[in-house]
Amino acid sequence: MEQLIGYLKKFLLRDQEVAQQVGYTSDETQFANYKVVIRPSGVFDCLSEPKQVAELLQPDMEYEGLPVLFGSDKSYQHSDTLVIEADMVATAYYLLSRYEEQIIAERDEHGRFTSSLSWLGQCGWLDRPLVDAYGEFLHLRVTGKQPSYCGAQLCLTHDLDRIVKYATARNWLGGIRRMDFAEMLRTVCNQCNDPYWTACRDLASLTGDKPDVRQVFFVYTATHSRCLEDSGCVPLECIDESVLQELKSLPAEIGVHFSYAAGCNKSLLDSELQTAHFLLGRPISSSRYHFLANLKASDLEWQESIGITDEYTAGYADRVGFRLGTCRPVRFMSPLTGRLSNLYLHPLAAMDRTLADSRYMGLGNDEALRQLIELKTQVKHYGGELNVLWHNSMVADSASQLHLLQQLVEAW
Repeated sequence: MEQLIGYLKKFLLRDQEVAQQVGYTSDETQFANYKVVIRPSGVFDCLSEPKQVAELLQPDMEYEGLPVLFGSDKSYQHSDTLVIEADMVATAYYLLSRYEEQIIAERDEHGRFTSSLSWLGQCGWLDRPLVDAYGEFLHLRVTGKQPSYCGAQLCLTHDLDRIVKYATARNWLGGIRRMDFAEMLRTVCNQCNDPYWTACRDLASLTGDKPDVRQVFFVYTATHSRCLEDSGCVPLECIDESVLQELKSLPAEIGVHFSYAAGCNKSLLDSELQTAHFLLGRPISSSRYHFLANLKASDLEWQESIGITDEYTAGYADRVGFRLGTCRPVRFMSPLTGRLSNLYLHPLAAMDRTLADSRYMGLGNDEALRQLIELKTQVKHYGGELNVLWHNSMVADSASQLHLLQQLVEAW
């Protein structure tokens, strides 16, 4: 557990020297070794027992204006050491490891934990990275100075559920029913003219020469899924060689978009990853699940076992915000054991459908942009990574979606 506590302190404070001045102990003989001490609330003594952890929860508690789940809202001076009983370390672990999802069993129809169930959603902190705010607070208490964070990045990510609009017989029949004859004719002559692939090109052009903006395209490779949720997807192997070569040449990272079926049958993960390796001719180490449907510890451990190092599913489909309580990539921590993984979770802050779909937030573009700018402000302040998800199909079907993303890039 010492390694885990050390990682959490370093993640919170970012600076090793500053982190060493924060103790996490109830041993009063050790207090003099630190400028700030956080008294443990007992959470790490019972990680394997979610019911016991649940009994320690204080969901309405605040300390110095910050919500904290464990301990008490008391603090006191012990000689030159500030002793804080609000257990920010355990609360950070609860959020970063998604321990909360071990306690609350309720899920939506896709097996997803929703924002309305989350403590951050209920206490009004989902749109602010609380764990990063803890670090800022502790840094100020240790050094007497407000920290200044830099290195913020905007990461535009794109799930290519349908890399092209016209590939299968079903796609072509749909085009005939809609009477989309002009775009069908352009595509049949050259698949590089397909509207969904054209949207990929438009998205790839957004970064320009901005060094602090990057992109990741997630390609769908499943070919034998029988899940209804996968039925509209176009596997990578269905595209022409010309489109495949253009995809390979995009100035962006390429990851694998695991199917909905793979979330139910983990043995499919490796085959979908290997298909991406084979077709793209390069190692693939980044991933995201279709429908944002899986963030269970067992799913993440399986991904780690097949070579995934960076995972981008950690967001909510129903609301924008910081599901992990941070705007920075963080190592996955197995919630019931505290095992530190080499798999990094990249928090997803916003998705096009979350903002626009009436089932979720149902916002117009002006209000959606305001939400994105507020997220940007938080991420810039904390020197984090603003990950947003825009589908090529949404961009192709609505020019305003591309414009909205352009406005975010320009504001960055």
